[in-house]
Amino acid sequence: TIEFIAEINGYTTLVQGIREEDLQNIYSDPLESGTSFRPGVKSVILSHSVANQLGVKVNDTVIIVPKRGVGAGTGEPFLVVGILKDMGPLESYIGSLIRLETAQQLTGYQGYVSRIMVRVKDPTYTNYIKAEIERMFPQVDVRSQEDILSNVNELLSNVNVVLVALGSISTIVGAIGVMN
Repeated sequence: TIEFIAEINGYTTLVQGIREEDLQNIYSDPLESGTSFRPGVKSVILSHSVANQLGVKVNDTVIIVPKRGVGAGTGEPFLVVGILKDMGPLESYIGSLIRLETAQQLTGYQGYVSRIMVRVKDPTYTNYIKAEIERMFPQVDVRSQEDILSNVNELLSNVNVVLVALGSISTIVGAIGVMN
């Protein structure tokens, strides 16, 4: 895949260029509604949360404006052909999906990818395969689904700490107000 940050109808999100044949391999039974990419049409599949945020549905048109690269600042219309099922915390890593070739053209990075996703048939081999990829390509950042979930959980824990701190401050301010 190739990933880039873009605005879709003014909403900033992650956009991934993906090969159509990889859509089913990576995201098994991914669609809540709609279909996969349509031939000859600049089409986009939105994550559940992006579709809700934008208030769009299948067959609506959205404008995708890359934030960097050759196409930065230039918007192009895309037909919403599908909406992904709600995937919980992992959804922020998905954003929206367009064809790989279209993403490469929009960003000016023809022939390049920014991420390679590997689906392991037997999950017990995940750590072994991760270690082999790291050994073969030491300059590459390799993350498993467990690593990503750990990062999301850490982020949520940090949010909880901030909320507890704010609650404590509110309690102290309230107590001081009552004492006055």
